[in-house]
Amino acid sequence: MKNSKNYLQVIEVSETREDVNAKVYKRIIASALPGVIEHPVTGEMVPVIEMNARKVSFNQYEESYLDGSTDPAFNAPVGSLLPGAVVTKIVEPYSFEVTNKTTGEVETITTTNYSTAVFGDTSEAELFQTAIFAAFRNNSHPLEGDPFVAKETQIELTEEPTEEVA
Repeated sequence: MKNSKNYLQVIEVSETREDVNAKVYKRIIASALPGVIEHPVTGEMVPVIEMNARKVSFNQYEESYLDGSTDPAFNAPVGSLLPGAVVTKIVEPYSFEVTNKTTGEVETITTTNYSTAVFGDTSEAELFQTAIFAAFRNNSHPLEGDPFVAKETQIELTEEPTEEVA
C-alpha cells in the first residue's frame, strides 16, 4: 500500500510581532489534514478519515535565527498547505502554568506528552524521522535515540599530565 504526503493547513496567521530581540515573526496556527492512502482493492488514492483534526501553533520569522533567511510559512496565507504533520511524543517531564477560566487561579501542570509541527515529506520515513528529532530538539524536548543529542561521556586519562616548559 502506498502512502502520500500529509499536510498542515494554515487556519490562522497573526499580525507581525516582535520578540525580545526585536526579530519580526508571525504566529501561525495550522490544522492537520487527513492523510491519503492507496485503496487496497481499487488502487485509487483515498483520504484517511481523522475524527479529531489536531491543531498546532508555531512561530515563523521574517529573518531566521539560523541562517537569516525568511522562514517558509512567514508569508503563507490562510488556506495554504504545508508538508508535514502534528507529532506527539513522550518526553522528559516538564511543567507549565495555565489560568483556570472558572476560578482565575494559576495552576501548574506537569506532563510528559509534547506535540509540535514537524515539516517535511511524511512519505519518506527515514528523512521524516530525522525531521522529528530536529523539531523536538529545537523545541527543547530532545527525544531518546536522537543521534545529535550529546551523551554524557567520561574521559579516562591514559598518561600522566606533563608539566609546561617555560
